[in-house]
Amino acid sequence: MRVHLLLPLIALVGCTYSLRSPPPPKYDDLATNAIIAQKNGWKIVDKGGNQLFCRADSVTGSRVRTRTTCMTPEQWAKFAREAERNAVEGIHGRQPCLNPQCASGG
Repeated sequence: MRVHLLLPLIALVGCTYSLRSPPPPKYDDLATNAIIAQKNGWKIVDKGGNQLFCRADSVTGSRVRTRTTCMTPEQWAKFAREAERNAVEGIHGRQPCLNPQCASGG
């Protein structure tokens, strides 16, 4: 009988907890970027005294060949911000322009 009283409370707590998502990373701190990059499959490489974030991707149509992409920390931060924005837009979708001024490009 007590279980029936707790279920609505558990559901309410679960719903309010899921609404509080952590803030998105700002990608301003080099050490934080390195940790995030490594968690996402990037390797930190030192080339000529410069730190680079590198990742090897499989080439389409090949089981052996890979393509290595390297970025400076600043380039990676911009890439990560754009990827995050694109993921959010993919979830929410782009809102159509209903205003005649923006629809005409003015």
